[in-house]
Amino acid sequence: MGGGIAMAAANGGLNVLLLDNTQELLERGLQSIKHNYEVSVKRGSLTPQAVAQAIGRIQGTIRFEDFAKADLIIEAVFENMDLKKQIFARLDKTCPPKTILCSNTSSLDIDEIASATSPSRREKVMGTHFFSPANVMRLLENVRGKDSSAETLATGQELGKILRKVPVLVGNCPSFAANRIFKDRSTEGGFLLEEGAFPQDVDKIHLKFGFPMGLFQVSDLSGIDIGVKIMNELKKSNPGVKFVGSPLSSRLVDAGRLGQKTKAGWYQYDDGRTPKPDPVVEKIIVERSKEIGIERRKISDDEILERVVYTVINEGFRVIEEGIVSRPSDLDVISVYGYGWPKFTGGPIFYGVNVVGIKKVYNAIEKYAKRYPDRVYWQPSKLLKALAEDDALARKFNLRVPYVGTEVHRVLSAQQSPTSRL
Repeated sequence: MGGGIAMAAANGGLNVLLLDNTQELLERGLQSIKHNYEVSVKRGSLTPQAVAQAIGRIQGTIRFEDFAKADLIIEAVFENMDLKKQIFARLDKTCPPKTILCSNTSSLDIDEIASATSPSRREKVMGTHFFSPANVMRLLENVRGKDSSAETLATGQELGKILRKVPVLVGNCPSFAANRIFKDRSTEGGFLLEEGAFPQDVDKIHLKFGFPMGLFQVSDLSGIDIGVKIMNELKKSNPGVKFVGSPLSSRLVDAGRLGQKTKAGWYQYDDGRTPKPDPVVEKIIVERSKEIGIERRKISDDEILERVVYTVINEGFRVIEEGIVSRPSDLDVISVYGYGWPKFTGGPIFYGVNVVGIKKVYNAIEKYAKRYPDRVYWQPSKLLKALAEDDALARKFNLRVPYVGTEVHRVLSAQQSPTSRL
């Protein structure tokens, strides 16, 4: 991920200093960057001249001390809170007071990461969540901590523009806005497998809906082990939160099936790229169903669509309700540019409100909440419920204006006094 971020910054005209633990790892990273640029030239997305200029802006080091004059630093190690805090503590001691320290975490608490720095530094700490591959994906999810200054956040937003990204500012909560609203889709996908579907059944619906890739195809591309590690870290960092889900991903990882990189994950990859349904995986899934006493059934396409799409919509309304995003349409932008949500549907919130209809979405969510009472994510969002039950209030729900302070927000606040995190 660090290499992709370095490429994005260099492509935007910024000088980049890339740090790694050893000279060998650093050289390997720089070679990977060079190779990726060569691929870009072959595809015609960059000219040889542009690549030469970009590579000239990237330098490497294995010394933290070389960051002493940096204006902004983006940490991009894997999702481990202890490691991130060690790095931030060291950067705090090494860098001058002006330096902004950013974490590319996709899910971990920005405030806890900032706590590893001195109190005077914390206003200079924020999250900059890039999406993989960072030199290609356009979304930049900027995360504000409780001490992040307006200047720091404005710098993060401007950085996104320089890098030709679409920056969206969100509040700090587990998994932030982007991964949070899509996390339950992955969980429900696992339950669909246990109840009767296979990966290709779920992915077929995603492709038909307009996604460029299916849920399990994406998992194989990014690495099943990465998702398992992130979930384990989330559980460790949030001991008071109950997480539900199928163990199927972990079982594939234990079997050495990590995705495309091992040519076997949810699918088999004989040529390294093309997904092919695998009887081995189907056997693992069927055995899991027997283990928990589920009689497998044929699940309709309509049910699969509702269960993977409506989880996103429901959690999206919860994120709006809590003030994690400024305006409802921010979630549509996040979904389109970060997750490949089909543009022609407008994004999950627009789709739920203007295409399907709030009442229809709410009724379906309430149906699944009764069917699966142990899955807390099916409990309807209070905001969604209020809009479904009050047509006049629903007509005042505006996707394009900041939610906090609107009449809908005031009505809901009077009912429950939610706490805004923005």
